[in-house]
Amino acid sequence: MSSKPESPATISDRPSAHSTWQRRFFMVLTILGWLALAAAIIWGLAKIIGPLVLVGFSALLAYLIFPLVRFFQRHMPRPLAILVSLLVVLAVIGLILYVLVFAAVQQFGQLIGFITDLIQHPQNYPPFQSFRPSSPSSPGCRGWAFHRIRSTPQLSRSWGTCSKPSAA
Repeated sequence: MSSKPESPATISDRPSAHSTWQRRFFMVLTILGWLALAAAIIWGLAKIIGPLVLVGFSALLAYLIFPLVRFFQRHMPRPLAILVSLLVVLAVIGLILYVLVFAAVQQFGQLIGFITDLIQHPQNYPPFQSFRPSSPSSPGCRGWAFHRIRSTPQLSRSWGTCSKPSAA
């Protein structure tokens, strides 16, 4: 029982075009502000993450070397024990890297030799015969593959059956 009768919404109850525009403008400004804040936080973390990784790596290295330092400390002063422990660890890491790189280089050389032999003497490798086109109309002689084969002298000699590209 209200004293005022129920009436439909009038034009004065609707928001004006100016207030709608203001609300949308402030919403866009708020979104841009949050994006700028997020970008500043990400930029700050990017500046901090490098030193944090170094500190973490140093702490891990110190934790792992500590038993070795304790062992050497029984026979020599602590600073010298730390130095010897670091040199031992670096020597072990260097030896491991040397063995891995040496093996990788050696196997890469073997791979190059195998590929060269495969290109020069494909008849010696029956499993790879399916990759060699048997006639000029085969799909292996079309498009990019044909031009690549013809432009490489070693491939051109061993895959001599490709005389011209066929129309696709």
